[in-house]
Amino acid sequence: MRSGRAAKNHSICQVGRRCSPSSGRSFDAQAPAVTSTASASRASSLLPELGEHLRPTWQIEWFFAARPERVADAERLPGWCYDLAGAGYYGFGPNDDGYKVSSHELGETADPDRPLEIADDDIRKIETFVERRLPCLEPRVVGHRTCLYTNSRDGNFLFDRAPGRSDCFVAGAGSGHAFKFAPVLGDWARDLIEGRGVPEEFTLAAHLAGSGRVV
Repeated sequence: MRSGRAAKNHSICQVGRRCSPSSGRSFDAQAPAVTSTASASRASSLLPELGEHLRPTWQIEWFFAARPERVADAERLPGWCYDLAGAGYYGFGPNDDGYKVSSHELGETADPDRPLEIADDDIRKIETFVERRLPCLEPRVVGHRTCLYTNSRDGNFLFDRAPGRSDCFVAGAGSGHAFKFAPVLGDWARDLIEGRGVPEEFTLAAHLAGSGRVV
């Protein structure tokens, strides 16, 4: 068994103060006594009323080394993905940790304050995939990191007022793909707080109407 711990990140923007989204364009939150929270996997614990709408899960980033006789082939690996309708394996070329190979399949429900115990079966599963599909890599894990997904019911982001509250906004539920949208997440949070609206599919009503993960 191996363990990993995720970093803690909290960000609070109170109305009446100057807030700066990722775009770098600051704005003033005008309404009185309003708070927005961007606390990733802790949103459902900070706001228990979101518990049924958000599920944090542990995800594991695995790293492998190139086979000595196939180093040139391994170094030419592009970013890739495989079986997106199922386990959703994906990976990238070399970095300081090795060659990343991970699965987009949702992991076990996470308690962000407790380290994840990685089962031997998880290691065998990823090593078997590498042995079958990536012959330029040694099928033996050389390192790993853990991270957290904050998943909504349908996989869409959640940008809305907290249920039953007029003084608190929620912006998040990246569901494993927020990184690609980082430049606009801050803008959507700003638009939500300033009353400009966000895409309809990101609202709580749209999440409640959905039947399962679609993104």
